Amino acid sequence: EKISESNDGEELIGNTRYRVLDRRYVAFAERTGTLRIRGPVFRGQLIDRQRRSRFPSFSLPTRGVQAVAPDIELQVAAADASTNAAWLPARRVRLAEELDLTGPAEQNQAFSRSVQLLIDGQLHTQLPSFNWPEPPREQGQTYAEPLQSHTQAFGDGVRANLIQRFVHIPQQDRIRLPEIRLPWFNIKTGNWE
Repeated sequence: EKISESNDGEELIGNTRYRVLDRRYVAFAERTGTLRIRGPVFRGQLIDRQRRSRFPSFSLPTRGVQAVAPDIELQVAAADASTNAAWLPARRVRLAEELDLTGPAEQNQAFSRSVQLLIDGQLHTQLPSFNWPEPPREQGQTYAEPLQSHTQAFGDGVRANLIQRFVHIPQQDRIRLPEIRLPWFNIKTGNWE
């Protein structure tokens, strides 16, 4: 999947100025075993001042050029099934929350809790469903707003960004918001975190 638009530019190497074409993609394996990614092929025209143009008034003399990058071969390992948690492999996961509350919570007065999840190395469309825990029903009512999610290019990969907002209405003088835990598999260390 393409993760960035064209980042074209110029680069000076030695005394020669080159036009640089930069395209970034991310690939996700769908099965274990060997994954071969074909090398990209570039075909273009190069201005060749050594040659003469057939129409010198209308065009510069050019010649065709082609470059082929080598294939990339990767070994794809199986998902770790040693836990009952949803398989969530990532480079890094950050979970943060924010309460929209200026003072103590009051009975029958709504307040909100926003949960933000940043996952490096995943597309938002690949993530499992999250069933965030809610306070006990007798303590209050909870309404979940629609999940907001998107993927952005980040460094040399992608980052999934999810925001879930909950509206809580306490029915008693006390409401306990459950802890949010998200087990994930750190692909750098090879451990669950």
